[in-house]
Amino acid sequence: SLFSQKIAPKKRITEPDHTITSKIMEKEYQLYISFPKSYSTNDTISYPVLYVLDGHFSYHLFKGVQNLLTTDKAIEEVIIVGIREGHDFNSWFINRAYDFTPSRDTVWERNREKIYNLAKGSLTTGGAAEFLESIKTEIVPFIERNYKTNNDRGITGWAFGGLFTAYSFINSDGYFTRFGINTSTLWWNSNEILNQAVLRFSNNKTWDLPPTKVFMSVGTLDESSMIPAMLKFSSHLKNRTYKNIDFESQIFDKETHASTLPTSTSRTLSVLYGKKPQNLTCIDFKTGTFKAEGTNYKLPTTIVSRSEKTQKESADGLETLEASIEWKSECNYELIYVNGSPDMKGQKVSVEILKIEGQKAICTATVEGMPGINLNFEMEKQ
Repeated sequence: SLFSQKIAPKKRITEPDHTITSKIMEKEYQLYISFPKSYSTNDTISYPVLYVLDGHFSYHLFKGVQNLLTTDKAIEEVIIVGIREGHDFNSWFINRAYDFTPSRDTVWERNREKIYNLAKGSLTTGGAAEFLESIKTEIVPFIERNYKTNNDRGITGWAFGGLFTAYSFINSDGYFTRFGINTSTLWWNSNEILNQAVLRFSNNKTWDLPPTKVFMSVGTLDESSMIPAMLKFSSHLKNRTYKNIDFESQIFDKETHASTLPTSTSRTLSVLYGKKPQNLTCIDFKTGTFKAEGTNYKLPTTIVSRSEKTQKESADGLETLEASIEWKSECNYELIYVNGSPDMKGQKVSVEILKIEGQKAICTATVEGMPGINLNFEMEKQ
């Protein structure tokens, strides 16, 4: 046939890192784990963890965006754990309907069984309290026993997963301190969780929680009730002005119920784990790794690795230069090169940091034996 010689697409199956059996829920969960690039079993560094619901598709979105944002140094280093419920559409739909909903709604159950051609009685709702207990006492302890984590835990979900995350937040005891509540179905069971949230925010002037971050979102093309519900939730939370809760929300233009998931992924990571801009000083340039570029003379892009007493300069195709470094004052230092060409070896260079703009130090240098010549360059903290 016309297409008989075309190459068939390969089946790509991502195997879970772990499958655990929950005694509380009496079923299995598959765990998919993404690690920061710096993760190593050879050091003592520990990392925060973000638990992502609907892991069979949400995990891949978060992993991809995490790689981009960490490469750009826009977010903290974080371990991502995707929690998958079920092996196919039917088992996934049945499991999440129970796990993510806080109360029973038999009318919804029978209606969805008809819509999705599921066996009568196969859908049961109202298992959120049990599932939260399973996460706290089975899934999280498993991760923390086996990996280098700390007590900084986050959880994020979409649709029913967003409902579960909202439920976890308004019942928070500080176990989780970062919440991604996206396209949350707050309409569940006559706005049950929304009403509970409004009651909590209205009746409690203070909330004894550790510092907590919350991000909430919805799309303009979602169901008509979704935006008013989110606005009601967010306005009551903002009006209370809890000092220990950092809250942001966003309405994504022209996004549907489904498309809000990929759209909100980057924003969820940025709000919950985004790095705050640093006000750097000269001290921040005394040690570390920097990228140097000349501004009034031709200098190949150079990577500078600096310790308290030595500096190494590496550029493509050139010999790595080494120098001793001595700080004369907070923003002035002297380099003495110990290798290189005969003219370079033993050369003294005096450097002054003139100002700092963002992550860059604006510098000027004078070379011994070359009076009246200033070499200007920038060093960007890596």
